[in-house]
Amino acid sequence: MIPFYIALKDLLVLLKDKKALLTLLATPLVLILVLGSAFGSFWSEKAAPSPVLYCNDDQGQWGAFLFEEVFALPALKEKFTLEETRDLESARELVRSGKAAALIHIPAGFSAALLEGGEARISVWGDPGSSVRAQVVRAVVERYALELSSRRVVYQTLGELGLGGEEFYPRAERLLEALQLEPRIEDGLQRTAAGGMEPEAMDYYAAAMGVMYLLMTTTTMAGKFVQERQDRTLARMLQAPATPRQIILGKFMGVFLTGALQFAVIILASAVIFQVSWGSLPGVALLAAASVCGAAGIGMLVAALARTPSTADAAGLFVTLTMSALGGSMYPLFVMPPLMQAASKVTLNSWALQGFMKLMFAGGDLQSVALEAAVLAVAGLVLCLAASYCLRGEAG
Repeated sequence: MIPFYIALKDLLVLLKDKKALLTLLATPLVLILVLGSAFGSFWSEKAAPSPVLYCNDDQGQWGAFLFEEVFALPALKEKFTLEETRDLESARELVRSGKAAALIHIPAGFSAALLEGGEARISVWGDPGSSVRAQVVRAVVERYALELSSRRVVYQTLGELGLGGEEFYPRAERLLEALQLEPRIEDGLQRTAAGGMEPEAMDYYAAAMGVMYLLMTTTTMAGKFVQERQDRTLARMLQAPATPRQIILGKFMGVFLTGALQFAVIILASAVIFQVSWGSLPGVALLAAASVCGAAGIGMLVAALARTPSTADAAGLFVTLTMSALGGSMYPLFVMPPLMQAASKVTLNSWALQGFMKLMFAGGDLQSVALEAAVLAVAGLVLCLAASYCLRGEAG
């Protein structure tokens, strides 16, 4: 319980500081409004269709159907242009370099495997720097594969009943029509395609400013921790029945609770005031908690390394601004050059924003942001352990 009391005390101290509270809660909302409004017209311009490479080695109808019918749907034609390729390695390199949004490969025998109940797999490679459109392509292919699996059940059932021969396909099509699978395929794919919205300025900057000010909050808390060390408050706490490990854990929990409160206010206020659509609630909750954990770890490390409050404040501001500029909080990730996108992977902002873009613009869910959440959470815990190691001499 001691770490919890320490965390609660730190949270209450911040809540009593009206000036700090106003800065950490109201300022990001003002910036969301300003940036979202200022760049709204620029973002509303229709982006050019992204190239999608495909290699269809299948000789049957279901491989061709994906490219000739599915990607011909209006919602997809607005977003993508198909380009056939026979060189998979070169195509993967084009995707890695950001020159194509995705690569789709259908292997030989795909349609036959579908009919015979064998393994029928479609491979998709996405551009890591274009997560929104790559995610849309992947979602469309997954939806198509899901609908085809329904057909396979029908084909297998008819085969097991011995209803093959020349009447096999007519019977299968009649059964599919009776089950209304044909309309489901088209309607489902239309919904999936339409769900891949282009990023809106207000939505993007709600997440971007939320992450940036989350970092600012945790590094501000770091300065307060350093002040406690300088004022000998930490030394007095050690005279109480509390171990150094409990104190450090309590400080981490205090930073986490403060960051969680701030992020929750930003998410709720932006949704109510600016009608920002954050996407799947479980996904948002997981990613927000992981982002807070990562930011808390950064704040604790700054607190451990800084010798004076002014040093902690300066270091915190430097870390916040550098990560925000490189990680997409100031300049959108998806318009950065490939080299900058690769460099942004060392920042908390980049991982958090990639996850939020999946939730907001690509219809992502809890599973879609599992990687980003894991990276952020593990990074936060590792940084907290590093901070604990640095502080053990003083606290021990």
